[in-house]
Amino acid sequence: MDLDTIRSNVRLRLGLNASDPALTDADLAVMVNSALRQADNMRNWWWNEASRTFSTAIGTSTYARSASSRKSLYMAIGDQHVPFRTKLDLIKYADTEGRPAYWTDEGGLIKFYPTPDDVFTVTEVYQAATTDLSAGTDTPLWPDWAVDLIVLLTAQIAAAKVDPQLAQVLSQEMSRIYEAIKDETHPVAEGALPKRRTDWRP
Repeated sequence: MDLDTIRSNVRLRLGLNASDPALTDADLAVMVNSALRQADNMRNWWWNEASRTFSTAIGTSTYARSASSRKSLYMAIGDQHVPFRTKLDLIKYADTEGRPAYWTDEGGLIKFYPTPDDVFTVTEVYQAATTDLSAGTDTPLWPDWAVDLIVLLTAQIAAAKVDPQLAQVLSQEMSRIYEAIKDETHPVAEGALPKRRTDWRP
């Protein structure tokens, strides 16, 4: 579903037509993008999952995340899962080198423990960051059957400024839609690795 269709559905929810100056296309685009970011933060949706591979360097423990990453979910070297641990848990590995056994997030960077003593090929699976929609034909990563959540979130954002009672009704409906969509989705995308960070809900 593209941006123009999402805007039309939001206006339908609010009882507005396309020529109503109370809610311009530009205003709605800002609200839709805000709703997308909010929805992405609700859950690790499988349709936002992406992956990449990169190589470690001998003696280097810290690596940049993918430029399109919102948050890293898990790592693997070959078919071996590399679990996430907090930095406090990894103090004992601080001055060691070897095959990376764990990773942590350090200031938005990926840090491996022990420090790699060889070149290893790492697979990172992550949640992709939302790309703002601007043209009317732009489409979000969300599948059409789940976009009602975005429509309701956007309508709620718009209604909050002019009709708090309607915003409350939309919030309740949005909660029901969220639960329905959540129950229809599986937290692991097809072909994804079986283990992920345990400190994040799926």
